[in-house]
Amino acid sequence: KNGGSVSNTDGRLGFNTGGIGSVVVYGKESTWECTDDLWLGRSSNSGVGSLDISNNGTVYIGDAAKAVGMAGWLTISDVDSSGMDGGHLYIYNGSTLTHGGIAVLGGSPVFDHCVIRDNHPLLHCYGAGIYVNNAAVTMRHCVIRDNLSSLTSTVNAKGAGAYFTGAAASHMFNCLVVCNHSALAGEHDGIWADAPLTI
Repeated sequence: KNGGSVSNTDGRLGFNTGGIGSVVVYGKESTWECTDDLWLGRSSNSGVGSLDISNNGTVYIGDAAKAVGMAGWLTISDVDSSGMDGGHLYIYNGSTLTHGGIAVLGGSPVFDHCVIRDNHPLLHCYGAGIYVNNAAVTMRHCVIRDNLSSLTSTVNAKGAGAYFTGAAASHMFNCLVVCNHSALAGEHDGIWADAPLTI
């Protein structure tokens, strides 16, 4: 708060059964740098985690997010291309998957002024930038760029920037999705949606 700074490797909020974890990053020059992964909850048997970034607070998730991030934003970046060294935000509700930057598996999170970039999962995946499964996601003024959904041209990897599936409806307002790439031709570099999505 008010210019404070915290850094760590893994971050886990509400990770264990019945746990409740909450972090607020508030105020200009207040920063949290999580150089590996950040978990909000962990499956249906876990607790609840919440992250509130407000009034120009800044959060960096990933091995080099601070180098490419901007003040007042949430930046998620795994720029070393290994998919193994962090740069992942997990928002869980009882599922697992292979993914890149953000996995939203249930719930209705809001992402406002976030940057999701340079995520290169080690294995094939749907949604290298953000994967949404049966969750009502709202994204405002977000940038999804330079994500690679597969390191091989022989596997499915739909929606390199963003992938939406399930019955819940999501919304994107004033977002930029650019320069994302799937190694497999015809797999939609930008956004793939087989769920209701309003842009």
